[in-house]
Amino acid sequence: APPPPSPAAASHHPLTKASTDALLTLLTALPHGVVKMSGAVAGLVETSSNLASIKPDAAADAFLITTSTRSSHGPALEAVRRGIARLASAVGGTTKADAAYPGWVPAPSTPLVRLVADVLEAAVGKAPAVGAIHAGLECGILKERMGGGDWVSFGPTITGAHTPEEAVDVSTVGPFYDAVLAVLGRLADE
Repeated sequence: APPPPSPAAASHHPLTKASTDALLTLLTALPHGVVKMSGAVAGLVETSSNLASIKPDAAADAFLITTSTRSSHGPALEAVRRGIARLASAVGGTTKADAAYPGWVPAPSTPLVRLVADVLEAAVGKAPAVGAIHAGLECGILKERMGGGDWVSFGPTITGAHTPEEAVDVSTVGPFYDAVLAVLGRLADE
């Protein structure tokens, strides 16, 4: 197969020295990787941003640069997004920010986490590893829409998440279903 067309060929206009410098300045200045570690959970990333893609946009005679920024702390997320917009503006670019996936600050020692850990230990026969991950979870959306509260996420074992090989270990579904019912029962009793 022939190599993909160069960005200049795709736009039908070669990059000038000024546009090349602006593009390279932006690409090297954009945050990529960990921006801040969590103060609540040792070793957990709080805020990150990554340069997800760069594509020539021949119709606009420009490049479409996509970044993915996430944080468990909403103000930190917005600060990084504002910084990206300032960088783009400084080199003559514009930005469009999609709605952010809301963050969810870890609270690993709340009464709800302890209750779920106790129920899971009884359901699966061993104490669960209580922790936090740097990923978007539906709990962040629910917490935002419901005005706060304590939240916990748990579930059966999955492998290959977000790939064509994603699968669930069926033998782990039953104990987690029972655990959900037990948690709801204990919360109803309180």
